Amino acid sequence: MQKSNDIGLIRYEFIAYIHILGTQNVNEILLTKDDFADMNSQSDQIKWTPVENMDIDNIDNGDIDINSIVKTKKRICGLFDAEPLDWEYARIIVSDSTKTKHSYAIARMPKSPTVPVFFDVKE
Repeated sequence: MQKSNDIGLIRYEFIAYIHILGTQNVNEILLTKDDFADMNSQSDQIKWTPVENMDIDNIDNGDIDINSIVKTKKRICGLFDAEPLDWEYARIIVSDSTKTKHSYAIARMPKSPTVPVFFDVKE
């Protein structure tokens, strides 16, 4: 009789701040165990792993700060599942409502899954 080696998934929260008006579609979130110390973030050497079960909870258009240069940002909140590994970085890919323009952001993964992953997506 063989035992099943099922690995439980951890639920991470993410918050993405989007500077592009009309951006509302999160295409995917990818994770990597690679460190960017010696490579370019666009490098083909980085092995990205797509996350499991992504749920988008909230899209909020709100003023961040009256004195800020960028007065409005779109905030996208959600959850995703990932294996409990030592992930170094996360990458989010979003598109505009017509899905013709894609943007992305890379964020360092928190050491604890109770801390949200914050993305700042720019054009």
